[in-house]
Amino acid sequence: MSWRAIPLALRVAAILIVAMALFGLVQQQAAAFPMVLKLNLIRTAMSFAIKGLAIFGALELAGLLPGIAATGARLAAAGWALTLALSIFDVTLSLSESFAKSAEVYVRWSWYVALFCVGAGLVVAAWRKPVVAIIGGVLWLLVQYPPPVEDWFHKLFGGSYKAVFYVAQGRFTLQGVAMILLAAAAVGAVPEDFAIRTPDRVRRGFSALAISMWIRVISVSILPLLALMMIGSRGDHSEKTLPYTIVAAALVNVVSLLVFAWGALEAARARHPEVSRGPLLAAAIGALWCAGVAVRQIPELYALMTGGGGFMGDRSENLATAFSVVGPFVAAGAVVAAAIAIGGFANRRQQLDLGTRAQTVGIVFVMLTGANLAVMTWMLPEARSEGSAILILLLALGCAIASVVMFARLARDAAALVDSGGTTLPTATML
Repeated sequence: MSWRAIPLALRVAAILIVAMALFGLVQQQAAAFPMVLKLNLIRTAMSFAIKGLAIFGALELAGLLPGIAATGARLAAAGWALTLALSIFDVTLSLSESFAKSAEVYVRWSWYVALFCVGAGLVVAAWRKPVVAIIGGVLWLLVQYPPPVEDWFHKLFGGSYKAVFYVAQGRFTLQGVAMILLAAAAVGAVPEDFAIRTPDRVRRGFSALAISMWIRVISVSILPLLALMMIGSRGDHSEKTLPYTIVAAALVNVVSLLVFAWGALEAARARHPEVSRGPLLAAAIGALWCAGVAVRQIPELYALMTGGGGFMGDRSENLATAFSVVGPFVAAGAVVAAAIAIGGFANRRQQLDLGTRAQTVGIVFVMLTGANLAVMTWMLPEARSEGSAILILLLALGCAIASVVMFARLARDAAALVDSGGTTLPTATML
């Protein structure tokens, strides 16, 4: 069994699962209510990154395996994809408390089926080493059990939240260990230097990065344009549409982030010798984390805007406004990581102009993100007249659109470079 032969995305996902379990133990020491909410939000968002990495890691694993073992890896990827969809659906359910209660039992069983498929798929993929596969499968069953067993388990601890929480962190750790054990057994017969190169994935990945930026143009434009409309309108109609418009902008932003993460992971999965996978995985993690934060905030944001938070209004406000500064810079960091990967690819193809442009785009993107954040956070509340507010909103809109368009064009040109063939760096062989 070889650690290095396991797909990098799957390794990172397993490490993050264990890291999140350790983070949960530290989280218990945070006593302040707002801090607890933020730490929970960090964990929820990171689970998005873990699921996205696990999906693509399992698909990459399937490409290394033959026959039924590859089918098992694909089943694991499908299970992880279902958990990601359930994460989004579960948060959406919270918009309606009555519907959430009626659907709770179906959601819990769906979670169990999805995670059972993950474990079963990894066991099938690792069946060439039946002893290890059985051990890994038993570990998986120990940490993933059906809702009736889970209810009995909670009653066993007498409703002690801390006891259940600490045991849950142990379960997460065992889950990560089982993932690595089964994946290592699956690739046991695969040489460490074996790789399937799929350059078309690089082109699709870079094209998806560009598409995600054009989608992002919509999300960053909605709120400033709505604010401009509200300034010019004296009626109440625009104010009534504000909550729905904000939620719509948040949903479009989530779609943009998910497409961006998909593009980065798709390009990384190509295992192209001229494309660095590390920066692309970092870009995917950052985008998925931001998507997780946005998805979790949407119900709280809607409740806050419509006044439906009730006695939980403070909680909704704390969640809806959490990471309002950190989030945009994490997203900008994901773009910078993708720009680094594109720049390295261009330089290896001896397209030095594109490589230099990638560095410039990365720097300018961060600067424009900071400028947009400063304008919306500090300058707009200080506007003394409608005219000055309009100018400030136009400035913020210009910064946002300029940054995303620059990167979209960069990613588009990088995708075209994949098909051009380019010129690789010269090599020499010592005789």
